[in-house]
Amino acid sequence: MLGVVVGSWPNEPDLASRCNLADLPVVAEAPLLGAVPEGVGLLWPAGFRAAAPSWPARPLGGTWDAEEFAVAQAAE
Repeated sequence: MLGVVVGSWPNEPDLASRCNLADLPVVAEAPLLGAVPEGVGLLWPAGFRAAAPSWPARPLGGTWDAEEFAVAQAAE
């Protein structure tokens, strides 16, 4: 397995969601490689396509950074 992508990351993550950022890579024995925001299925196709590259990490062709994401989520 190349890694884990979190599906439907909540707009307002609770403690359990934030803890998953540390726990998922350990349990999966693979790095986090992205997070898809909650509600993106409601975007119009053009908006979805424009935003999608920010959801996966570089190994999956995107720009998402696990460390930056974890720091940003811990600050909330």
